[in-house]
This record gives sequence, C-alpha cells and structure tokens, in this order.
Amino acid sequence: MHWTAIGLAVLGALILVLWAAGVGHTTVNPVTLGPQPDRAYWSAARVCRRVFKDSQDQRRCLQLALDPTSSTLLAGSAPSVRTAAKEGMYELIGWTPGPGGTGSWNTNGKNEVRWNYNAGLWGGPELSHWWQSALVLRTVVRYLERTNTVAPIYQTVLERTYRLEVHHPLAIASDYFVNSFGDDTAWWGLAWLEASNYELHYVHNLSDARTFLWTAEYDARWMQRMKKSCGGFTWEVGFPTNTVTNAEFIALAAELYAYRSAPGPFHDAAKAQAWLHAARSDLGWLERSGLINMRTGRVSDHLTHSCHLAGGPLTYTEGQTAEALVQMGNALHQPSYYRQAEPFLNFIATRHKSDMDTRGGILQEPCESYKSACVPSSQPRSSLAGTPGESWLDQLIYKGIVGQALDDYVWATGSSRYEAYLHRQATAIVDNAITDGRGRPGNCGSPTSCQFVFYWAWPLNPIRPLTATTATQMSALAILTGVLPSSSQTATEP
Repeated sequence: MHWTAIGLAVLGALILVLWAAGVGHTTVNPVTLGPQPDRAYWSAARVCRRVFKDSQDQRRCLQLALDPTSSTLLAGSAPSVRTAAKEGMYELIGWTPGPGGTGSWNTNGKNEVRWNYNAGLWGGPELSHWWQSALVLRTVVRYLERTNTVAPIYQTVLERTYRLEVHHPLAIASDYFVNSFGDDTAWWGLAWLEASNYELHYVHNLSDARTFLWTAEYDARWMQRMKKSCGGFTWEVGFPTNTVTNAEFIALAAELYAYRSAPGPFHDAAKAQAWLHAARSDLGWLERSGLINMRTGRVSDHLTHSCHLAGGPLTYTEGQTAEALVQMGNALHQPSYYRQAEPFLNFIATRHKSDMDTRGGILQEPCESYKSACVPSSQPRSSLAGTPGESWLDQLIYKGIVGQALDDYVWATGSSRYEAYLHRQATAIVDNAITDGRGRPGNCGSPTSCQFVFYWAWPLNPIRPLTATTATQMSALAILTGVLPSSSQTATEP
C-alpha cells in the first residue's frame, strides 16, 4: 500500500497518542515505522478491542499489531512453562481439581479437548481421534516420566483407556488397538510401550507393565503380517506404502529392542535381536526406496502402486523420520544415527528449505503463511473444532510429533541449538496460544483457562480462529514437556 504524506502524518500522530497513553512503556519490542500498516493491521486493531476488555491489554495488543515483527499477545502476562504444562495436562486428561484433593472427571462426549471418562478416548466421533488418542496417551506418559509424577488420576487414565478400548466396538478398529491402518496401529504400539516403561520404572506395577508391553509387541507383529507394497509397510491395507508408517515402525522396533535388551523382568535376548533385525531391515528399505534423502533431509510422502515417489515433505513425516533415527541411536548407542537425524530436523527449522518456520523461528505448518491460514475453504471460520474434514483434523497434531522428535534428539545429544529452538517454541506457546476454551484469552490459572490453540506465532487477523482440539493441546504439551527439566523427586497428585 502506498501512503500519502497526509496518511503518514495521521499514522505518526496515532503512534504519538498511543505512546502518550502508555503504549511502548512495556518490555516488548519497540514500535518501528518499517512497513506501514495495511488492512490486516486495522483488522488486528478491531480484534484487540474485541478480545481484550482491559484498556491496558488493548493498548499492549495494539502495540504488537503495530510491530510487524511481533506475534499476537493473547492474555497479558504469560504463565510459566511449568504451570502451563501442569494445568494444560489436567485439561487434557479431563480432570478438574477440587478443594481438599477432590475433583471431577469430564463426561461430556462433545468436548473436543478433554479425555472422556466414559468413552476412554479423546476428542469427538471423527476417525482421526482414534489415532490421535494414541499420540495423546503417549504425550501424557512422557509428561509423567519427565516430571516423575505418580498419581492415581493418571493411573486411572491409563488403565481405563486400556480397559475400555482394548476390545474396541467401532468398525475402524479391532482388538488390542489394531486396525487396517498401519500408521494408526504403530502409534498405539508406541503409546503402550511408553506406558509399559512408565509402569515398570516409575509406578512399579509389574502387571500393567507386562500387559502394555504385550500389547505393543502385538501391534508390531500385526504390522509385520500386513501385506507390503513395494517392500514397505502400507498406510492402509490395499493402499501404497508411505514414509510415516515405516518411520513409526522403525522407532517402535528400535524401542522394543532396547526394552527387551535391558536387564530386568522383560529381558529377552532372542526377542530383542528379532526387533533389531526388523528395525534395521525397514530402515534400509526406507533409504533404498528414495522416500527419504539422507543428505538433504527431504522426505517424500509415499510411493504409488507402481513404486514411484509421490507427495512432498510434511512436518510430521520429517519429524518422525528424525525420531526413527534417534531411537536407532538410543537403542544401539551409536551417535552416527543422531548425525543422520540432523538433516531432517534442519529441514524443518530452516525457513528457505521448507517454510515450516516463521521468520521469527516459530514452528508452523507451511499453509499458515498462506492467505487461507490452513483453514479449509469449505468450513465456517468461526466454528472449526470437529467440523472440518479429516485432513484438517489430522494436520492439527503434526507439530506435536515434531516436538517429540526434537525433545528426544536434545536429550540424546545435548544439542544447544535445538534446545534453544524448543525453548523458543515454548515461549511462543505461553505468550500467544492460550485460550479459556470460549474464545477468550487464557492464563492457565486453572485447567479450564488452559487450552492451547493451533497457531503459535501469528499476526492478528480474524481469519485465524482460536481453534483448540485434542490435537492442538497435545502439540503444545509435547513442546512444553520437552523444555521441562527432568525431576528426580517423585511428584504425587490426587
């Protein structure tokens, strides 16, 4: 937009008025004239007035709208990462604490964020919530392990999810968390293996640990029995092979090898070697197939039935490929695998390679930089949770998969670069992505004011709705958990 001298004078006067009113007297970035405000800015100003009731918050919000390098401030002072993680996790498991250690479970079947005590799953009735529930369960367990938390409420979530879903009544799944989708089955296998580790080493419940391990191995064996396509595990029975399913299997088999190799009640050298052979075999095939480029870190999505490459890189395929290599390094204690994971993480974190980062270095889906802001054009912009098609619901969880891969890489290597990158994401989340679930700013003062939206760094623009679902909650908590220090002191909760 070209500005006349009069227009610039008016803008200058506006900024002086705002300054006199207190804008700029905070610790946020100072206002610079830089690129001049356009229609998006004036839309942002309207959003500031609509979202914030307090005049000071409105002024600060407007300052950020004037600064083209800033992202959106949703709720004044941000909570600490630890507080956001704790209250956000309560919200995710559907637990509302009460006085004197009491509390209540969520039994609302329409809630898109919270675990449902009656159903044993997260989210609504959409197909995507079946496999997303596996990722959410794994995220919950990783938080418990990182914080060394042992609590009856979390044990209830694990045991009740297993009991209610192990013989699933819906057509999309059958017994022991398998279905016709190879990637769904692998996500559940990874979740139950993580749960087994938690039960064994933190809760010391050998019975649950054995049950969950058996289920993880059942899921992995079921995948091995699936008919392959072009030599690789298939996304769905009868469909071509794809990158993410094979990367998941490699990670699962590598973790099973490490688990079965370790001293303890589940040590089994023969099973361990079988899982190691399976992991190495599939990783070798994945490299030979051309689906992953070990030099550039760029992945393709899948092969056609005629075994030709198809589809470009996605955040979660890049992240899960890195995760597979990290788990191979962990299992074999070979740092060479960590070095092989680096190009895939670099691809994600280098804007000119992938557009998976904002200019400020915040993880995004590439479509977040498009005019559509990832919102399906066929869907109403004011009410997205649970209404769009499966592809949109799937996409909401991809950043969480990347976050867990980054977390595992940092813990394996001590990388300062990606530790700083993770902290940058966590800061963006607590500054910009918290809502109370009713479209108003949240501060994580309680679970019900601690839902995390899809967009972490974004210009104020009404086209970007405050969409919070199971997937967006999981994605944010994967990052927040990743920056928490490991606790050596057991935390007990209700």
